[in-house]
Amino acid sequence: MCGRFTYTDPDIVRALLLDTFGLEARMNARFNVAPGQTHPIVSSTANRALGVFSARWGFIPFWEKSERPRVAPINARSEDVLSKPAFRQAIQRRRCAVPADGFFEWGTLPLMVKQPFFLSRLERRPFFFAGIYEEATASRPPTFAVMTTQANALIEPFYHRSPVILTGERARGWVRAGEMTTDALDGFRTPFPAEDMQAWPVSTIVNKPAADIPECIVRVDGKLRTEPAPPVQSELF
Repeated sequence: MCGRFTYTDPDIVRALLLDTFGLEARMNARFNVAPGQTHPIVSSTANRALGVFSARWGFIPFWEKSERPRVAPINARSEDVLSKPAFRQAIQRRRCAVPADGFFEWGTLPLMVKQPFFLSRLERRPFFFAGIYEEATASRPPTFAVMTTQANALIEPFYHRSPVILTGERARGWVRAGEMTTDALDGFRTPFPAEDMQAWPVSTIVNKPAADIPECIVRVDGKLRTEPAPPVQSELF
């Protein structure tokens, strides 16, 4: 599952947008993007040229008339998205790529203490989450959800699900307008390689959605780790 994420270096993320999609965008650093907040997404559909626009995290199906309904999922299971009524039109017509450079998961330590961990690619290289979105209505902005798949070996000790992480041609293919078949979706659902990821424990300050500060990603011993972390199991048990 993905419940918080980051894009901490706008210059690097902007370079990723330019290199991957040929797009430019103005972005500010974010250290704790939370559900209900707006975030840049990249999309191309039959009715929309490829571009970057803002959407609110928390998917609201097009038929829902309430501005803030009781349920607005932040994630969508890739295994179910073609068949679930809430998602099956969006997966065919409104796919998006969500720029990021890290996300958070929570591990259970002894005494049932929940410890947040920051996860990223090695060297903090940026990437995209695969997503789906709904267009704006008269009463609400566009909304989006992040696709999930099975966790890789690094993420699995925290949770059995992982955001779908895309780079390069896979990101371009995801937002390309056209039908999404079962076989094509299976190709996107492959878990991101664990050997290209790292994790370290961070302060519980990240539990507060209003805390959008660099301290959210600093290792709890005060040192920002940029090299591969040791096996996550040693952190958890």
